[in-house]
Amino acid sequence: ISSLAQLGSRLSQGDPVFSRLRLSVLAAGLGMVAALLISSPASASTSTYLKFTTTKAASSTVAYNPVVKQTATLYGQVGTHKKRTIKVQGRSAATSPWSRGTTVKTDKYGKFKFSITVPSKAGAVTYRALDAKAKSALKLTPEATLTTTTPWSTGFGDEFNDRDIAPWMQRAQNFSPNSRRACATGSPKAVSMTGKTVNLRAIPTATRTTACKAAVTAHFKAKYGKKYKTALKKFKNAGKTVLNGHISTGAANTVDMTKPGIASARIQFAKPKGQHASFWMRPVGGSAGDVREIDIIEYMGKGGANNGVWQFVYRPDSKGKTLKIKGSKSQLKALSKHGNKSYSGYHHYSAEWDGKGKVTLRIDGKQTFKNYVPPSGKWELILSTLTSDYELASLPWSSSKTGMMKVDWVRTWALASTAVATS
Repeated sequence: ISSLAQLGSRLSQGDPVFSRLRLSVLAAGLGMVAALLISSPASASTSTYLKFTTTKAASSTVAYNPVVKQTATLYGQVGTHKKRTIKVQGRSAATSPWSRGTTVKTDKYGKFKFSITVPSKAGAVTYRALDAKAKSALKLTPEATLTTTTPWSTGFGDEFNDRDIAPWMQRAQNFSPNSRRACATGSPKAVSMTGKTVNLRAIPTATRTTACKAAVTAHFKAKYGKKYKTALKKFKNAGKTVLNGHISTGAANTVDMTKPGIASARIQFAKPKGQHASFWMRPVGGSAGDVREIDIIEYMGKGGANNGVWQFVYRPDSKGKTLKIKGSKSQLKALSKHGNKSYSGYHHYSAEWDGKGKVTLRIDGKQTFKNYVPPSGKWELILSTLTSDYELASLPWSSSKTGMMKVDWVRTWALASTAVATS
């Protein structure tokens, strides 16, 4: 302290030895002040950041999936701005204007998080956070960039924007007692094009057949035992046949299950029971005994078991016996919650496969079932509204009351490094 006092005294007296140091001391003092001014914001900047949850960094890369709703969470902190309204803005290029933005509030630590829907197109979007209450756009954080890649390429698809059924083909145009449809046959009359959707329905007829009556009687015997005759008398339409909407892509437009791919459809189902409408897949060109099948979605009407919603995988076991595999209890419970939504509006139903046999089924982008099916090269896509013999007693016996399955579109994708197999 005394040395500093002496230094101050000699400087004030104009001591020639120290007069030359005036300028350097002043410069050093200003440098110290500048250093203090700079160091304060610098230390604050350690608590001012913008990072993505995937990498905890200011940049992140996400691979877009066409059937999964993906989000990236943007975490931020704006120093001491506690419980302040922050506006998050984004732009796709440095020369583009910033978006109007969405507001979020910081917590007591000045932190916030913001959920961003991953865009479907490849590219990068840069984000920043602003003080929403500032008169001018006060930038509070460094910028962060989310880059999206699109590894999937589009394959076969149909938007059903015309009234031509092609490239789809009618399927199973005959009675199928071996498939428990002795009373039902596929028919073009049960398929209609509106210019916006393809509609499939079940159309009851007044035509009776002996084979149909025998099949229904056998079902009633199995269900009601000795009281089957009483139950059968109540079913006034026993023996009458039904026309079913049943179409497929056939061998002309197939997907290759030996390479990673996706098939999806946007569908609204009919509400009444007595029929089961489906979006499903089967191999083409295989042996007659090939039992493999993927039921991406099957809806059996309101009020049925599991609220009418099912997903199945069929495959042979090691002894050649057919395995019909459904989801676990928790998966079935999740499916049942979707029941009433099936007929009240359109939803997305999809299957994704890895090329090695693993198949993942989803509803509206959420996984509902995962299992294994031996892969092979060509599988057809199928849309149908079928009536099995055991369902007919629950079917409203009027074409105006059975409702219809409405399909908005069907689309497929393959990884960009592979190609969707088509003829």
